[in-house]
Amino acid sequence: ERMEKLEEKLKRMINKVEEDDTATLTQLELIDDIQRLGLGHPFEEDIRKALDRISSLEGFNDSGLVGRSLHATAP
Repeated sequence: ERMEKLEEKLKRMINKVEEDDTATLTQLELIDDIQRLGLGHPFEEDIRKALDRISSLEGFNDSGLVGRSLHATAP
């Protein structure tokens, strides 16, 4: 039961919708950490949806970043 609660909490964190740059960076770091720990498989669909949402919020398209330089997006 505790594991299920932790999984649900992690899913909520992955799927958190905010248009704040700091929140987006935190969300990307969380996804990176999950994948580096080898825990990404159970959250694969949530991660894909979150990355799709982030890319649309941040102005990405299939050919790269639109209207912003990479230098401008660097932390």
